[in-house]
Amino acid sequence: MALETQYKTLAKTQILNNAEKMKNQGQRFVQILALRDKKGCNLVYSFMKDNVLLNHTVTGVTEKTVIPSISGVFLEAFVFENEIHDLFGIGFEGIAIDFKGTFYRTSVDKPMTVIPKKEYDEAKVRANIEKQIKKTPDLSAMDADKAAKVAAALAAKKAKEAKKEAE
Repeated sequence: MALETQYKTLAKTQILNNAEKMKNQGQRFVQILALRDKKGCNLVYSFMKDNVLLNHTVTGVTEKTVIPSISGVFLEAFVFENEIHDLFGIGFEGIAIDFKGTFYRTSVDKPMTVIPKKEYDEAKVRANIEKQIKKTPDLSAMDADKAAKVAAALAAKKAKEAKKEAE
């Protein structure tokens, strides 16, 4: 039996009612996927039953948008909602298990927002990430391995800059 995939656009105000409808139809929750675009983020809510994957997309979500949590309907959604909050800066209201921004420990706040919307050139992205890292000089907030890697990368960059100046 082949997998069938369907797509539907969903308004922010329909998210919770849609999740309840999916639950009542016997759909199982699969994921919430966040995708960056020029206007902010799109959230794709996926549900599945009988080899039919339903993808419901909410478009134009920004850091200012507050999204209703579906974790009251599908408890497992709390993982995705906390992840999206920490990586993309999207707020969810009423998460059943809310880590309040501590689900992931990252060296850069909201790392999926570091990449400028119109810049996907690798050199520019790397420079932007390094700029963000410099804003977080306290490496003690990171685990030891990650802190060592960040410190080594910063040291290598400084050595490279010093070598250029010496030439």
